[in-house]
Amino acid sequence: MTRISPAYATPALEKGLDILELLGARPDATTLSGIAAALERSRNEIFRVVRVLEARGYHSRDEHDRFSVTDRMFLIAARRPPFATLVDVATPEMRVLAAAIGQSCHITIPAGERTVLIARVENPNTISIALPLGHNLPIHETASGRAILALMPKDESDRLIARIEPQAVRQLCARLALIRSRAYEISPGIRTLGVVDMSFPIFDRTARPIACLGVPLLRKRPADLPIDRMIALARATAGRITAALVTPRDSRTRRKVV
Repeated sequence: MTRISPAYATPALEKGLDILELLGARPDATTLSGIAAALERSRNEIFRVVRVLEARGYHSRDEHDRFSVTDRMFLIAARRPPFATLVDVATPEMRVLAAAIGQSCHITIPAGERTVLIARVENPNTISIALPLGHNLPIHETASGRAILALMPKDESDRLIARIEPQAVRQLCARLALIRSRAYEISPGIRTLGVVDMSFPIFDRTARPIACLGVPLLRKRPADLPIDRMIALARATAGRITAALVTPRDSRTRRKVV
C-alpha cells in the first residue's frame, strides 16, 4: 500500500482505500479478521471504515460475514468520458454483430497492467461465453490486452512489458509482432478449453488503441459461420466504432438528420 507524507495523511481515507484495494485483489470473500490481518491493523481500527464502505455499497457481506468488493467503483468510472461514450457507441454495434455471428462480444479497456471488461452483449440465439462486467486480467494474458500492447506506442508497451516475468517476455514479443502484422489477435483461450479469443482494436483520433472489441468464440455446430467470415464482420464492427468515436458529435448529428 502506498503511503503519503504525514503532513497530508488522512488516516480514515487511507484505511478505506487500503481495504478496497485489498478486497479488489482477492478472488475470494474475506472476513473482518482476515482484512485486519492482511493490513496489519486491529479489528477495532478498521471496523467503522468497513461498515461505512458496506453502507455506501463499495463492498458486500455474505451470510458468513465475509466481505467482497462490488462493482460500484467500476460503474462510477464507466460513467465518465471517454468510456461512457465508448459504451454508448459500441453497444448497438455489438448487438448487430452478436446476432450476425451467433456469439457474444464485449469491450475491454486497458487499466495499467491489466485489462477490464466495461461492456458486453450476449448472443441472443443460443449458448455462448459471456464474461462479467469488471472482469480483469493481466494485460499480456488476454487477447485484447495483447492486441492493445502490440499497437500502442512503443515506449508505453516497453514499460508494461518490463514488468512481466522475464520467462514470458520472449514468447510474448514474438506474439506481438504477429499481431502487428495483421492488426488483430486470435488465439486459443488460456482459461477455457474449446474457446478461441478474437480481439480487434478500437482507436482514438491519434490512432492509439484505447479499447478492444472481443469475441470469445465458442464453436457449437457445423452451421456456424466460417471463422474468416466472423473475423471480417467483427473487424468491420471495430472499424465502425472507431469511426464513430473519432467523428465529432455534431457531425454525427448532422449526418443523421440529413
